[in-house]
Amino acid sequence: MEKQAISLKYNIPKCKLTPEISAETIFKLNETEYSKYDNLRLKMSFNYKLNKRNRVELNFIYNSNIESEDDYGRYLLGFSYQHKL
Repeated sequence: MEKQAISLKYNIPKCKLTPEISAETIFKLNETEYSKYDNLRLKMSFNYKLNKRNRVELNFIYNSNIESEDDYGRYLLGFSYQHKL
């Protein structure tokens, strides 16, 4: 498998909120078709800086698996907290 990803982050001046979007494709290398991809993942996230050492992130991920028929794991919502020592 081979992964290709691209992301775009924008630091808004004088604002503690940083939006980010990213896209990732996962290709199967053993397929006969050259550009057959197996998975597409789109992510939108918002990082909020609480202070110099603490930040939180809220993200939404759309995960599409081409071979899967069910919706399990297709839409993900995440929250994270980061503390720097």
